[in-house]
Amino acid sequence: MSNLLFDQFEPCIFMVKSKQPDGLGGTDTVWSEGGELQAYCRMDSPVREIVGDKLVEKSAYTIITHEGTKLDFRDIIKRVRDGKLFRATSDGDDYQLPAASTIKLNKVTAEELTALPDH
Repeated sequence: MSNLLFDQFEPCIFMVKSKQPDGLGGTDTVWSEGGELQAYCRMDSPVREIVGDKLVEKSAYTIITHEGTKLDFRDIIKRVRDGKLFRATSDGDDYQLPAASTIKLNKVTAEELTALPDH
């Protein structure tokens, strides 16, 4: 059964944030592509929330990775196939499989981003 799940994994890339001087005494946030990983990004459901006076709809995802690849809270990955960005909204340590499990993986919840944050 685990092969059926692992067959859904696809290439993704860690996004790495750094700061660079902006020439005016401050800094700019710069994003670059980091290491590659294999992940399964599944949309769970749309999430509606009120922001200010507007109703905003976001997509909630579950991201599953192999045992050796753990996402931390607020990590951002990019799916290679379509360039979609996902930010972890939980910590990889929060989800623990039973010790007897033969399937070894990590899981986090995530939100889809329309662009990389500038802070």
